[in-house]
Amino acid sequence: MTRILGSNQSNEQRHHHAWHGIALSFSHWHRRNLMVAIILAIGIIIAVLLASLLPQPWSDVVTNAGNDSSRTMSTTSEHPGFTGSHKYEALTAWNNLRTELGRSILEDGVVTPAELAKVRKAYNECLSVYGLQAKTIIDGSGEAIGESVVSIRGSMNSQQQSDVIDQCRTESDYQWLEPLANVQSTEQSTKEAQ
Repeated sequence: MTRILGSNQSNEQRHHHAWHGIALSFSHWHRRNLMVAIILAIGIIIAVLLASLLPQPWSDVVTNAGNDSSRTMSTTSEHPGFTGSHKYEALTAWNNLRTELGRSILEDGVVTPAELAKVRKAYNECLSVYGLQAKTIIDGSGEAIGESVVSIRGSMNSQQQSDVIDQCRTESDYQWLEPLANVQSTEQSTKEAQ
């Protein structure tokens, strides 16, 4: 009987050692996975915090587009002495310009294609912050007949896109200089045709 007890004890000891080994393995595996989970959680928290610090103008487009939309550069009674058939359009544009670039371009009363290209570049730089880009639509003879604004990244509904386009047209002075350049270009083409 002693022998049976001894063999039972041996089986119990082996069974106990087996469970103890499994428990140690599980404990080691559990600790390792717990550490990995903690490291991943800390990494995600840091990434979210860093991402929140990055500029995200597209996240609140309506608010951004509404801010300062009526702001104009301070004007004085001094302005260039605009002449010609579009002097009133030039004066209206002058009084609504926001940038030094716009003022330097319009100072002589003429917006050349090269000058308009500079303003269009500033307009597109503003749009690109929101993931948009303006493309000029050209007819068969090479004349610009309009523009199309396309999304290059992100997603906005049509109202948000419209608000951003209006904001960027205003902030870059494209809103005022583009129509004036088109009128002057058309007038110049008419004179050359005669």
